[in-house]
Amino acid sequence: MSSSASASAIVADKVSGHHVLKIDGFLGMMVLPSGESVTSCPFTVGDHLWRISCYPKGKDLWHREFISQFALIGEEQASFFRKKNKPTKVASRIEKFASKGDSWQCLTFIKRTALVKSKYLKDDSFTIRCDIVVFKKSCAQEGAAEPAPPRSVSVPPSDLSHHLSGLLETGKGADVVFEVAGHKFFAHRWLLAARSPVFNAELFGAMKESDVAAGVVRIGDMEAGVFEVKDMKRSYSIEGATW
Repeated sequence: MSSSASASAIVADKVSGHHVLKIDGFLGMMVLPSGESVTSCPFTVGDHLWRISCYPKGKDLWHREFISQFALIGEEQASFFRKKNKPTKVASRIEKFASKGDSWQCLTFIKRTALVKSKYLKDDSFTIRCDIVVFKKSCAQEGAAEPAPPRSVSVPPSDLSHHLSGLLETGKGADVVFEVAGHKFFAHRWLLAARSPVFNAELFGAMKESDVAAGVVRIGDMEAGVFEVKDMKRSYSIEGATW
């Protein structure tokens, strides 16, 4: 069975730039009425002319307690992502400029009283930075992205020995008892038979004695400690396990 893989990417062509507008003599601008602005020199980003307008006493009477900011485009057909560094926060969103004279506006840029009390007003001046990204055409490119690697599942290490040793230590579910030198060891027939052909023959084979059928196996001529390590723990362990 054959398979193939390919990749492509959508790449947006964009141009970015920023303009820094320093406003000196801020308190002297308080003579301006609401609705009047001061405007930056024109600057170019993405083959478009831009201006920043600042309204020291707000764009209108409803916003006269705030400084209002506008970004205006002087040519047609542009989209831009604006990120204005304000004294109190950073804001961003996508704006569409469909025709000459369109603008982005922030009527509540910052309260004048807050600006006066802030560290950003120094020597009766403050600075505004406007970042603009102009998005142009998007295009598809082959091989621009690597195909996603196949998903893999991480398998944790086996803890079977831990669980089997727990059965031996607690005797839970045991169905046979080994009596060795006065000590009793509780075990599980199915596990011993699966792990040892000797135990399989003794517990389930033709040589099975009546006591074994009753669930008791007596072992002679062996120390209890030797039987525990040699037969029991070895049967309840897997390769690499430690006791």
